[in-house]
Amino acid sequence: MKLELIRNFDDRIVGYKLIKEESDDTASFEAIRDMHFFGVNDNVIKYHGRTSDITDATTELKFATKAHCKIELDKINSPII
Repeated sequence: MKLELIRNFDDRIVGYKLIKEESDDTASFEAIRDMHFFGVNDNVIKYHGRTSDITDATTELKFATKAHCKIELDKINSPII
């Protein structure tokens, strides 16, 4: 699967689209669609960080449900016993 940026007439980035390249991408596409369009409350998708290489160039962008982000944040903020 690949990602393509959508630009307006002023060449400003206004969105993106995912393009299916393999037949086995179907399940992933449907899961992504469901999280974006049907996610409510704790199932809303939000930005969840990035990974970079040694030059600080971004190599991954991460998105997760609001509930998952909260669980991960709670793990980081919980006291070590």
